[in-house]
Formats: sequence, structure tokens, C-alpha cells
Amino acid sequence: EDQAGVVDWYRANIGTVLHADFQTVGQRRLLFASTDASIVAALDAATNETAWRHVLPAGERVVSQALHARAAQLLVGSITADGGLMARLWSLEGDLLWDSFFPAPPPSALIHKPSAAFAGDSTDVVALCGARVHMLRGRSGELLWSWEHAPASPADGSIATWHEAALSADQRTLALHGVAAGARDDGGAPSQLARADLQVANGALIGAVKLAAADGGVDAGQRALLTLEPRFAVSLSKSGD
Repeated sequence: EDQAGVVDWYRANIGTVLHADFQTVGQRRLLFASTDASIVAALDAATNETAWRHVLPAGERVVSQALHARAAQLLVGSITADGGLMARLWSLEGDLLWDSFFPAPPPSALIHKPSAAFAGDSTDVVALCGARVHMLRGRSGELLWSWEHAPASPADGSIATWHEAALSADQRTLALHGVAAGARDDGGAPSQLARADLQVANGALIGAVKLAAADGGVDAGQRALLTLEPRFAVSLSKSGD
């Protein structure tokens, strides 16, 4: 039965598990885990033996993990000591296939929640880092395109920080959800909900970035714009805190 409790975490000596995925590799049922000790490991669910184990560089903290069963690959995103995003792709045998670093966004009052995920059924990778979104080729880590939300004018301070993404059922559109802080006359920065749709092929923005106040002032029309429609049925398999 696929439950985290079947593994003796103390014996594994890998720390507290933050993300876990089960997958059969060869004749073994393995649990792939990333932990609060910045360790990525594969454990035999039947024997508790460690199949492989990697310790990330000092100061890194794991924020996302995704397993692509068909490609037999494990994607782990971690935030570095300076706030940047490091995406690493491993084979399920523990070999590092590639890694890619994205610098930290400019300082902001908004919560920074970087993450990396597979783009639906594809092996390509989506990386979210502040206002920036990056698409990478899964087999090589090559950067395919980047897109960044910028104010429409110098007077508009509403820059979104992207927290979630979803792929449309036809895999042609990437929908982004996040928050934005807009400038106010009193110097404050009210929280806003943000939504953007990008073309998967080239990262081009479809329409305009949609913003709505998040302090109880979202009306039905705004909520419809900011909510994922049924056509966005393929979620990106990522998680973060």
C-alpha cells in the first residue's frame, strides 16, 4: 500500500519528508522523497534500503517535486540561499540529467513561491520564479522561452508573482495564477489576484494580464476571469509551500 508510513524514515536518515512519489523501477517499488534536510533520495518501500541519495548544496531548500512515470524522471525544484530557483532533473536511477538556475526576483513585499513542474504529459518543464515564467526542454534543459509580467506603464506598479500554473486540455495554453501588489495613494500595496494565459509554443501573452482586488471586492465577473475554466483540465504536477 502506498503510504509514507511504510518506510522507516529514521533508518533512512534523510530528514522529514516534504514530497514523496512511488514508482516501480525494475523489480523494486521505490519511494522518491525530498526532505527538509535538503536531501533527495530513493528508498525501497519493501526493505527500507536506500537505493540512492543526494544532498543538495548548503543553503538550498526543496520547494517542489514531480515524477514523470513514462519518462522515468524526477524533477526537483529548490530555492537557493539568495532566493533563486534551482531546477534539477534526475533519472529514477539517481543520475543527474541536467540542472538550471534562475536568479531571484527583485525584492518585493509579495510572497515568493518558486517551483518547477512538468508541463502536463510533456517532459518539458515549467519554472515559476517571481514575475518570471520559463519553459525548458525536458530532454536537455535548454531554455525554450521566458516571459515576465511587467507594469503596463511606469505609473502602474502592479507586478504579479506567479504561484500556480495549469495546462489547457489541448496543451496549447498555460494559465498562471498569482498575486500582485499595486501602488496606492497612501503608499500601501493592496493585494490583488492575478491571472495570465500564455501560448505554450512561444510564451506569448494571450490577451492581457487580469487583476482583481483580493480584499473582498472581487465581483462575479472578475471571479470568472481569475478562475480556471473546465478546459484547463491538465494540472501541472508541482507543489510548494
